[in-house]
Amino acid sequence: MAIVDLREYKIKPNMKHAWLKWLKAELLPYQVSQGMRILQTYVYADENGNDWFVWLREFDDEQTRQALYEKTYNQ
Repeated sequence: MAIVDLREYKIKPNMKHAWLKWLKAELLPYQVSQGMRILQTYVYADENGNDWFVWLREFDDEQTRQALYEKTYNQ
């Protein structure tokens, strides 16, 4: 069964453009190069004006997710 991982990050004030630039140039390409499947990314502003980044990643199963986490984050 496929697993979808939803992550949400609050972006520091006045850093949205820098965050998105780094994300597109470095983070997403690195994640994909490690075997991650990125389903969706988006930014939204909450009722207090805070910017949030949300992304969804898909894995074949929990074993695959754990293996990719180990490969990606524990190098």
